[in-house]
Amino acid sequence: IELTDECKAKIDAAREAYDALTDGEKERVWNYDDLVQAEQTYEALKKAKEDEEPKALIGDVNNDGVVDVMDSIMIQRFSTETVELTDDQKYVADVNNDGEVDIIDAMQIQKFTAEMLDEFEKKA
Repeated sequence: IELTDECKAKIDAAREAYDALTDGEKERVWNYDDLVQAEQTYEALKKAKEDEEPKALIGDVNNDGVVDVMDSIMIQRFSTETVELTDDQKYVADVNNDGEVDIIDAMQIQKFTAEMLDEFEKKA
């Protein structure tokens, strides 16, 4: 079992075929445990991959693992069109979750790094 779309498709097809059988036909299936094991193994692989993937740190625009003044500066430079941000960077830069990356986000990061905020204020 591998964590691939092809492998998942095969497992799903086997499950669909098994579920389409009558009760009498299901009784004659000798390798049903293999299907269950494949489903469980695939899900375990999927969970393990999700657990090892780093989660986005809101405010960490430069993706260095910390929220600091450099992230605020990146937003300011983005606001003045001197740098471009990727979609992932824009996501973590929008600390107030208003759909815009702007000077308000930069100010919140500055307040956060100065310990004037315990968490980012979300726009209502």
